[in-house]
Amino acid sequence: MLLNTQHEVQPVMLVRMTPQGPEFARWRINNGEDAIAMFLDVASAQKYQDSLQERGWKVWKPTVLELLTVFRGCLQLGIHNAVLEPDISSAKRIFSIQDLVMAGDSLAKE
Repeated sequence: MLLNTQHEVQPVMLVRMTPQGPEFARWRINNGEDAIAMFLDVASAQKYQDSLQERGWKVWKPTVLELLTVFRGCLQLGIHNAVLEPDISSAKRIFSIQDLVMAGDSLAKE
């Protein structure tokens, strides 16, 4: 489980500020949908950052609560997936953002 802070990874993300607010790096899934890009470490995030055409991206290590806030915002924007360790052609894993939010909410109740 991605959000269990005792035993699992704390993802790293790429974010940049736009006039509309924060924008998070994305990756395109085979079905054409955008997914939020997440990384296991800063080095992987920086490598992906170097491949992006747009500039202004910053590496960010969100807390679990910040991550849940981002995920909820993604759902409101119609982004339903997150990917772990994407590169130009593949990603290690695809996650349902709805499932991650539900898991995070259940952790918060414990």
